[in-house]
Amino acid sequence: MNSTEHIHILIAEDDDDDVFMLENSLREQFPHWQYTFFTNGQELLTYLSSKTHHTNAFPRSNGESVSGIISLIILDINMPRKDGIQTVKEIRQLPAYAMVPVVGFSTTNSLLQVEEFIKQGGNSFLQKPDNYNDFHQLVGQLPLLINQASSTSGNQP
Repeated sequence: MNSTEHIHILIAEDDDDDVFMLENSLREQFPHWQYTFFTNGQELLTYLSSKTHHTNAFPRSNGESVSGIISLIILDINMPRKDGIQTVKEIRQLPAYAMVPVVGFSTTNSLLQVEEFIKQGGNSFLQKPDNYNDFHQLVGQLPLLINQASSTSGNQP
């Protein structure tokens, strides 16, 4: 992917503070990017499976309607209803999204959880920062991550 103008990221995150930091960092650094937040993996999967999704009209977290293809999916590992490991496994079973880069994003220190996430189809894993400056720095690296994941896309099961 050469341009970062048409980026659309789906983010499943249940922690309000993390959503706040991610959204502010995205808005400050990449104001033209599109992003949609979900509070758990089930909501994201429902969105991916919905017929309205295929119109390429996406609700931004602020309610604006935007359009574009999905460039990256970021999943918290530990969420209610459906966690990131189960969610990435189900995403990889949807042919339309089999090649979309999926990144795990969590405070977990469990190597077993990280390995399982990658085994189920995740492309990589990022440790959640614990302060806004580190969140801001991490979000600033997303274009590189998108380009790397797109060029290698697919630890397919």
